[in-house]
Amino acid sequence: MKRKESYYNLFDKCPLPMWVYDVNTNYFLDVNIAATVQYGFSKDEFLSMTINMLIPPEDVADNMVKDYIRTGEPCKNTIRHVKKNGDLICVELESSAVEFEEKQARIVVAQDITSREMNQREIMESVERYVTKAVEEEHWSNLLESVVINTTDGVLITDAAETGSGIIYVNDALLNMSGFSR
Repeated sequence: MKRKESYYNLFDKCPLPMWVYDVNTNYFLDVNIAATVQYGFSKDEFLSMTINMLIPPEDVADNMVKDYIRTGEPCKNTIRHVKKNGDLICVELESSAVEFEEKQARIVVAQDITSREMNQREIMESVERYVTKAVEEEHWSNLLESVVINTTDGVLITDAAETGSGIIYVNDALLNMSGFSR
């Protein structure tokens, strides 16, 4: 009995949200303290719910839970869940088949990855903006270079920081007009 209680403490006091659900009914059979804290439901509320009640209605069609319910294989999935207060969170679920109270069940660990997903999205948007800006700058630079090289007007570019000649570039049109060579 002491050993069983010890294992239950490992489940109940695990810092990551965990639950066990019946694969035939999808009802929660047990949840740990971290799950009640993360989702805002009491243990009794969880035990009166199915796992599908955590999935937002607009995501039900994309729900991959059904694919894993009756397999004995461990699985990993990323999905959105709705907390009791209505907030949406992105969770990474990992589950394995277990027998619990003589029922076919799955034990699930649900890690909230909402902030990680938001950070990754912000990084990707930043990269996209940088790439777009770099492409635009390259386009305008190429256009300016083409104008300077191909114009019939003389162009002389100097380094404003240097005193003296500081000539950086002279186009062919200026060389032809002035009679100088490179």
